[in-house]
Amino acid sequence: MDRYWKSTGVSKSKRFGEAFVVSSFVLSEIMNSKYKNLGINTALVFVGKLGSGLITFLMLPLYTRWLGPDQFGLADLVNTYSNIILSVATCCMADAIFIFPKTADYDGKCKYFSSGLAVSLIGIIVAFALAFFLKLNPFSSLGTFHSNSFQTVLLSSCLFLQNYTQQFTRSIDKMKVYSMSGIVLSAAIAVYAFLFIPFWGADGYIYSIALANVTAAGYSFIVSGSYKFLSINYLDKSFAGDLLKYGVPLIPNSIMWWLVDGINRPIMEAELGLSAIGIYAVASKFPSVLNVISGAIGNAWGISVSEEYGKDDFNHYFNQIFKLVFFLLMIFSLLMSILAKPIISIFAAPEYIEAFKLLPILLLSVILANASGMVGGIFMAMKQSKYFFYSSIYGATISVIATLILIRLYGVYGVAWASVLSFFVMTIVRLSYVWKSVNNLSVRYYSTSLVVYISFVFALFHFEGIIKYVISSMLMVAYISLNFKPIKTIGLLINLKISKK
Repeated sequence: MDRYWKSTGVSKSKRFGEAFVVSSFVLSEIMNSKYKNLGINTALVFVGKLGSGLITFLMLPLYTRWLGPDQFGLADLVNTYSNIILSVATCCMADAIFIFPKTADYDGKCKYFSSGLAVSLIGIIVAFALAFFLKLNPFSSLGTFHSNSFQTVLLSSCLFLQNYTQQFTRSIDKMKVYSMSGIVLSAAIAVYAFLFIPFWGADGYIYSIALANVTAAGYSFIVSGSYKFLSINYLDKSFAGDLLKYGVPLIPNSIMWWLVDGINRPIMEAELGLSAIGIYAVASKFPSVLNVISGAIGNAWGISVSEEYGKDDFNHYFNQIFKLVFFLLMIFSLLMSILAKPIISIFAAPEYIEAFKLLPILLLSVILANASGMVGGIFMAMKQSKYFFYSSIYGATISVIATLILIRLYGVYGVAWASVLSFFVMTIVRLSYVWKSVNNLSVRYYSTSLVVYISFVFALFHFEGIIKYVISSMLMVAYISLNFKPIKTIGLLINLKISKK
């Protein structure tokens, strides 16, 4: 890869821009090089994610009109529980099935695929049995989880099938199928939503997602030819053991992430009720746009950091790119925050209008989550994945404590600020692990940026009419004035792309 970059004469500050172009729709030179497959695959994944994001926005007005805040909150809570059950019951087998078959021969692929599926199905059966016994206990105090335990386990099972088959197609290098399965999943969710939700409400929402995941799993399983690798004759204890040795240690990390980003739902149910969860869930849909953008950036960053880590000027390189990405996320969030109320009015029913006040806070949370993710990219280059788990412990601890305290003081807004605090702490902790590599980070710049953003949110909350927009606009201008260098860099990247055509 270095040979390619040297041949272009492009400086390192521009390399990341090129990598970002690769991760979205790929430069023409790379399309004709040995990196053609990488470019195509990354572009397909990006299109799949973009399609999923668009479907979410297009369906949200219908979701919020079919479902009241309490029903939408119930569906979101079941989805939250199902994700943690997914990791525990299946021992993170979907993660393991991507790793091992890649380097195995045909028989090995068959044994891994068949054995991993068998082990996971045992875990799912156990989960259904526990749900059955839970239903028999009329004195359970687990609230929504108790009354919806079967739907939760059912959804977990369907999510697993989709994840498992999709990751296996990726492992056997069927990237087009892997990418297209995301589009199939999104389209299926839309179709089944029309069929189920108007008649069955929150249950219909859950069943539409479950059946859509089964549909996408079937697509991956058949079109990729994965069915050729499945047979009871290939069940093998040693191959199942390999998968378990990889997957089981991932469970604590999954639990930590659930505590960071999911524990607030049951706490909200206990303290505020399902309607608050529904409003929070709607507000959370919009920052997901940042995750689509950051997904493309993450692909580019993953390429770049692995190449540049350990070189003499990596410190300068990281700081330059980190500042550029942080600036882009901030500008996008500031603009969306100004338009929060009109956006919520267009995309959600009137009962959810209060979600616009949560949007600026949740956008800040996503900014910090993506900053944490960029720092985490260095862990992979260092081959020190343990730091992911260590930093997650700090984030989870802050999430639980801050949510319990702030929800009693500020209600659902306290939950949103607790999310901000947890990702802020996680980012700081991760930076402390890689500080030798990034110690020229401008603490003053990022501190000032966060102060500007928090002041911006305060202005949106505490002023009305034209004054609110005047003050928020002044703060945005002040922030842009701090970022002439990142803006100049973006201009250089655009000129670079144009000059290449």
